[in-house]
Amino acid sequence: MANEFWSGRRGIDEQHATPEPEEIARRVALFRRGRHEEIEGAGHMVHYDAPDRLVESTRRFLDRLPA
Repeated sequence: MANEFWSGRRGIDEQHATPEPEEIARRVALFRRGRHEEIEGAGHMVHYDAPDRLVESTRRFLDRLPA
């Protein structure tokens, strides 16, 4: 798992590295057009762990915005 690299170096329990669903919802609500999308197998450095999937996700988000 991609999170392994960072978890092992910071002493973070990988099971608790992701915020609880309630905390994710609270953070998303701070942004008018925000939404949460989890990219499976990617950790904090998603651009390093899954660059192609990040680009796809970003494009889908931008395509939904009004012109």
